[in-house]
Amino acid sequence: MVGRGSARGGGVVVVALVFLAAAAPAYASFPGQNGRVAYYRNSGAPVQPAIYSTSANGVGETALTSPPAGTFDLFPAYSPDGTRIAFTRGVDPAEPEIYVMNADGSGVTRLTNLGDSNTRAPAWSPDGTKIAFHSSLSGSPRANVWTMNADGSNPQPLVEGNWPSWSPDGTRIAFAISGDIAVVNVDGSGLQTLNEGGAVGASDPDWSPDGSKITFVSNPNDDNSDVHVMNADGSDELNLTSNPGKDDFPDWSPDGTKILFASAPPGGPTKLTTMNPDGTDNVSWTVWGFGADWQPLHPGYPRPAGASPLRVPLVPAYNPCTAPNRTHGPPLAFGSCNPPAERSAVLTVGTPDANGAPASMVGSVRYAVQNGNVSTPADEADVAIQVSVTDVRCAAASAACPDGALSDYTGKLLALTVSTRITDRSNVPPGPNGVPGTGNTHFPIPLDCTATASTSTGSTCSVSTTADALMPGTVTEGRRAIWELGRVQVRDAGPNGTGYEAPACPPDCGDGDETLFLNQGVFIP
Repeated sequence: MVGRGSARGGGVVVVALVFLAAAAPAYASFPGQNGRVAYYRNSGAPVQPAIYSTSANGVGETALTSPPAGTFDLFPAYSPDGTRIAFTRGVDPAEPEIYVMNADGSGVTRLTNLGDSNTRAPAWSPDGTKIAFHSSLSGSPRANVWTMNADGSNPQPLVEGNWPSWSPDGTRIAFAISGDIAVVNVDGSGLQTLNEGGAVGASDPDWSPDGSKITFVSNPNDDNSDVHVMNADGSDELNLTSNPGKDDFPDWSPDGTKILFASAPPGGPTKLTTMNPDGTDNVSWTVWGFGADWQPLHPGYPRPAGASPLRVPLVPAYNPCTAPNRTHGPPLAFGSCNPPAERSAVLTVGTPDANGAPASMVGSVRYAVQNGNVSTPADEADVAIQVSVTDVRCAAASAACPDGALSDYTGKLLALTVSTRITDRSNVPPGPNGVPGTGNTHFPIPLDCTATASTSTGSTCSVSTTADALMPGTVTEGRRAIWELGRVQVRDAGPNGTGYEAPACPPDCGDGDETLFLNQGVFIP
């Protein structure tokens, strides 16, 4: 018996792949730039059935595996970072196993050894730590979806079904069962059938890189099959192809703009083909093959040789001038407001001509990178953070300042980097070597204030900590990061004096009445 994957045309090598008769492989498509395409090729004698790769449109075809005589390699699946390929290798069609290799075909390693089983169709988890696959042990009533660690350890059956595809957010696995597409949580709970009553004989689910859609194939074992797509909740199912032959093995491009599939006209060869997600712009490649998977690429990004330490001085913050009643002298002839008004009504600093107290406030925030040590297994990389502000005084009596105006403030402050832009390799879904990305956040740093014995200066507020101490896992050794630090601010705790208490702070700091106290800046005497 020749199953799916046999050649559909002349001049071919035919391999008996009985276990393929049930369905075709399914993968997950992980976001990234579009790299090479790996696929199974058994067409064009005297080619040994093996895994090949090619750039887009079939340019630069390269053999990745050289299976021993009488064996076969198929169902390649790229890891989320694009550096490795899991695949199926077997001799007896009833007893294939899962292997893994580097993306260039080197380092082939066997992962499973279940024995007397039909084990195939690997699908990576988006963090690269696990692989789902299809296996039916001898005596099992039906095929099962299994999961294992990426090194092949701890294989465990998950759910009845076959041809798994891991969602890009890592929470669910789509699979085929009884002619329908279903999803299940990664712990085996929450089983849900998505397209019941939709396409007949649905199989081969594949998630879009953003996780919003699932493509699959109908009637995969008949002489005619089409590629379908639906929303991830099973709604709005559409038939994308209408080939009188067979269209199957759908796979999203990492950038989400194309769907790659195998297409064979009646009596013709199976070629890799692409189309838009709406079924338009159908383009046949010159490559004969099927069961393809598209490599997600995550190239590096420019960075400096070093940028540390950074010390940011602090100055009192004032309200913006929205209704000018003065004009600044030339050449800076802008509208100004008299008198200046401090942003914080809770705190102030000593200044003889403002409140009669000596001027002794000095404040700064300092960031210093602590390099990791690649020769040790520990993650020593971190960012040391020091915040110091002297002469912090109460502006008036409040719950935060029970001793009244100009008394030493003994509550808390919050140093904050506003609109910090982080570019690093710790983005979701992650890969073993990290996935680069850029996003905005803020970094809150609570600090305590202590009264001084001196009558001529206010309290001292300070903290010496690290980014990982404040929020564990913020800095990861080996995943280079660029922190574009936005404006550095220090906020008061508001009139009620609360809002910066652990364990909520960080990351959730403040209860709504806090105001800006200090801003980054310079003082010109």
